[in-house]
Amino acid sequence: MNLAETLARVDLTDERQQQQLYHWFEQCKDDQSAIQFACDALTKRTYGDRDQVVFFLFLVLEAEAKRLDTTDALVPLDSFKITLVETCKYAALCPNFVSSKIAQVMAVSFTKLYPKHWPDFFECLIQCGPDILLSTLIQIDGEVVNRRIHHTKRELDRNTRLKDEMRVKDVGTLVATWKEILEKVVESKLSSAIGCKCLEVVGQYIEWIDINLVVNDGFMGKIFELLKRADLAESVCDCLGEIVQKGMPPKEKCVLVESLYGALEAAGLFELQDHDDLESVAKLICTCGSELMHQNEKFLRLDPPDQEGAHQAMVAGERKVELAIRLLAHEDDEVSVETLDFLQTYIGRARSSNHKIPDELLNRCIRAVVAKSTYSSDYNFDRPGQDEAEADEYMTELKQLFESCCLHSPQAVMMIVKERLDALSPHISIPEAEVTIRLLYNLGECLPVNMAGNSFNKDNPSELQQLVQIFVGSSSPQHHAVVRLTLETIVRYSKFFQFHAEHLGPVLEFIVTSGGLLHSHGMVRSRAAYLFSKLVRELQPVMPTFSRDLLQNLQKVLFEGDEEFLSESDRSFVFEAAGYLAVCAPVSAGEKAQLFSELLGPLVERFQIDVSSLVETPMEPEQQQIICTRVSQYIAWAGRITKCWKGPDGVNASNAQPILAETLKYFMKGLQIPSSIEPRAVVMQSVRTFLHRMLICMGQDILVLLPDALAIFLERVEYRELHELFPLINQIGAKFKEKTVPLISTLLSRILGNTFQMIESNTGDREEIKTITRDFYNFINQSANNNLLAIFTTEENQGHIMKMLSSVEAGARSGDPVAAKTCFTIFAKIAKEWGQQPWFGDIIQNQIIPACILGPASPNYDLKDAQTQMAVAESAICMKALYEMHGEGLVEYLRSTYLPSLSISGDIGAEYCEALMKKEIKAFKCYVKCFFGRSHQPS
Repeated sequence: MNLAETLARVDLTDERQQQQLYHWFEQCKDDQSAIQFACDALTKRTYGDRDQVVFFLFLVLEAEAKRLDTTDALVPLDSFKITLVETCKYAALCPNFVSSKIAQVMAVSFTKLYPKHWPDFFECLIQCGPDILLSTLIQIDGEVVNRRIHHTKRELDRNTRLKDEMRVKDVGTLVATWKEILEKVVESKLSSAIGCKCLEVVGQYIEWIDINLVVNDGFMGKIFELLKRADLAESVCDCLGEIVQKGMPPKEKCVLVESLYGALEAAGLFELQDHDDLESVAKLICTCGSELMHQNEKFLRLDPPDQEGAHQAMVAGERKVELAIRLLAHEDDEVSVETLDFLQTYIGRARSSNHKIPDELLNRCIRAVVAKSTYSSDYNFDRPGQDEAEADEYMTELKQLFESCCLHSPQAVMMIVKERLDALSPHISIPEAEVTIRLLYNLGECLPVNMAGNSFNKDNPSELQQLVQIFVGSSSPQHHAVVRLTLETIVRYSKFFQFHAEHLGPVLEFIVTSGGLLHSHGMVRSRAAYLFSKLVRELQPVMPTFSRDLLQNLQKVLFEGDEEFLSESDRSFVFEAAGYLAVCAPVSAGEKAQLFSELLGPLVERFQIDVSSLVETPMEPEQQQIICTRVSQYIAWAGRITKCWKGPDGVNASNAQPILAETLKYFMKGLQIPSSIEPRAVVMQSVRTFLHRMLICMGQDILVLLPDALAIFLERVEYRELHELFPLINQIGAKFKEKTVPLISTLLSRILGNTFQMIESNTGDREEIKTITRDFYNFINQSANNNLLAIFTTEENQGHIMKMLSSVEAGARSGDPVAAKTCFTIFAKIAKEWGQQPWFGDIIQNQIIPACILGPASPNYDLKDAQTQMAVAESAICMKALYEMHGEGLVEYLRSTYLPSLSISGDIGAEYCEALMKKEIKAFKCYVKCFFGRSHQPS
């Protein structure tokens, strides 16, 4: 392409053609003529103020710059360098995006050419003016120094070499140039923007250059003069912060920090009321303080520890704390947040080094933390937005400092929290009430472990326990944010009520009425549902006294209101709590049965009404969906009621077995909803889940109810139905073992038919087929575990054995290592179960042994994959199981017949047989991995 003609025609007002420039770049970046054209055009300023064209040409040069140190460079080096120097001379006149690109190209060229091919790089750059000099130095920092940018090992070695060369040849000149630039900024001969950029460069480079080049009266004098300039004060503080963080021995660092801090104090920087850049000032003060804390730690790590140096560093740091606390308390959170790291580090170091913090100082710090933990009056609790999110983030950081205070001096913190709890009333402001309760809530996770909630006891109440007692006896504003936090705090300290049950009644009444489940705000009701359920479960031993009254009060919450009042999942928690309350009620088993009948009866009744309506009344699909969803909710809520039971013994203790059986019978009628009603799947899913619960709760009585249900689940060959049915069948087998053989035997033909139809389908989703295949193998494996292999040997199912075994063999030789591992496990278990059957010898020779040898040897097996390695190990276990049953006969068959048939040499075959006979299972598994690792396909 003729680049000159193309660029002459391009219309930069056309956005499409602007984008076209970047497509042309791919063609030009490796074209020698295009690169040379770019050099000439930029040197002569052919395109003047056509900035996007100029930017495009620099993209072309950047691609060339990246290969300057290779044999792939396409233009003469001198020509390229002349272009860069000439363009640098007018870089200051270009818009930012162009001048930034020039600096990037210069930085890349520096890494490739300095010092060997461009020894006077910095001399040339300095002559081009301060703006491009500083911009390029910033880019060089990114290329060579910045640790936040990932570099390869080769790049790191190169960067070390470049810094060493610069220290020797050019750093002195650069520092002198920076000083000249700052002088001109002081004299207003250069702009403040140049001054900011120069200070940024000093801050970047101080990390690895000789600090004495900068920290001297001449250079620092210029920086301090700029401190008086409002438009430069922030940049000066940032630069001084970088100087303070310069790595050096602890003693020298302390001298540097203290001398610099003293000079800043003398310059009036810390007269906070007169300063506009408090955020930067706070950052600098706290950087100085943090560095002193780090030196305190370093002194103590010396061998031997320098106790005197550590003490002086701590005392010096402590002198910064008072100022930091004043800044912490500042109304602007952006100022306050800059102090958190230092104060937290100071308190942490004091705690670990047993340094006594002055009581007044600590008290001021805690009170500042508490004051700043209060949300502002304009915080929108109802509709939180970006401002609220930022405030929450600040609170999270502040909480860490609160925790440090708690760990260092828990009594001091609890004294201040007590003051606030004593003042808690319905008449204080919402933010004040909210922060008071939140501080008490946070004590539970911020106090030392021996003082937190676990410390509660009856005879000698802990300090935290006493605070909770004040809290439960107080009242506060009923704003939803305060109420929600009140509920969270009550549940966090639920152990309190085990020793103070006299307070529990009013608290429970508060939760189940207008303070929680019947609160006017939906967020409170939602959270109260979960918290009430948790509280009931945790306080089960003391709940009997209140259970009957609570169940009565819960009727409205359980059975009234729509989704807006309480969502399906939230109401589930209330039903679960109701189940626990019924179980612990201090009444006879018969009366408990009546309580459960009162809980389950309304759900069954509504279920019947809706199912009848669904079946008998014509309606739109949308209405069918609504009713099916509602029906599934009734079933789900009934299941949550039964969570109070861990097994049939608990059900029998409540005399609830007949009620559950009757409930299950009714719910199973949901399976009879015609398949023409499309949303019935959601009902079937709920019934299936309920059956899982009933298998836990009920005894053998449930077996007579299962055949019809399982038959309905098997009516349709659908992925989800089959995928979710296998766990149910496995659970039935695991619970009732051999007693389920008649049940599963009658269903096996359908199970296998549906499974093979899906597995063998050429149109199904591959991942679904893979999942169903794994489910099927897991079903066989679980059947073996539960002594249910007899389901395959019944008269009506014997014809399925060979197809099942062929499927397992295919799975063992497949590329799915999870399925393969299960299949080898199945073969080992089946061999032990059926190994003595006269017909099983052929199975071993024709299917199990080939699977164990040809499977791992096939290309399907990626022997580098961890799961595949596990499958190979399982194949070794299978072969060991065969050897334990058939001994020398198996070895003889392998040595003389099978392994030679695979063209495996006699020596290797003998080695395998020897390992099989003599190695322990662990050693044999390792051997087999190596055996198949030698050759993926035996020859």
